[in-house]
Amino acid sequence: MTFGAWLARCAGLAAALGPDWQLSAKADPPQILLRFGDQSEVLVWPNDLRITKSGKTAEAFVKIYFPSRDQPETPEEEDDLPTPW
Repeated sequence: MTFGAWLARCAGLAAALGPDWQLSAKADPPQILLRFGDQSEVLVWPNDLRITKSGKTAEAFVKIYFPSRDQPETPEEEDDLPTPW
């Protein structure tokens, strides 16, 4: 993903959470700081992020940016087939 695409992704997610937010970005080293209207902040790197000032909007951003990987397992198609022996 290019820096511009990553920046657009973060901005789009922030905008989805509400109109009151600010973004500061640095290309080298790549990082994005998002400040939300409730005074919460998130620092985002290409492979990680950290809440620097807690708040409901920052927590919501983290949940959207890195959704939970605890999804229920779906059975494999082969699991439903009877075995020949």
